[in-house]
Amino acid sequence: MVFVACLKPSMLPQKCFKKKLQHENVEHVNNFKSMVEQLIIASVTLSDDDSAMALLNTLLESYEGLVVSLSGQNVLILQIVIKLFLQE
Repeated sequence: MVFVACLKPSMLPQKCFKKKLQHENVEHVNNFKSMVEQLIIASVTLSDDDSAMALLNTLLESYEGLVVSLSGQNVLILQIVIKLFLQE
């Protein structure tokens, strides 16, 4: 379980909060990938760039810096957007 490490006295509250956010971000990406897979199964054609932009559009306002910095790119690659999002 993700939050077990938070029970250790040596863990600071900030570290516990960061672990929770990381877990939520991974879950968000997994849910997004599942939706993209369902669209592909339904014969909806999505470019990698469209998928990356769609993911950026699902992010909270707290990720506005990431969204703005990536939105100016000519071509987005979904895996790179996911990697950058998970590093936030």
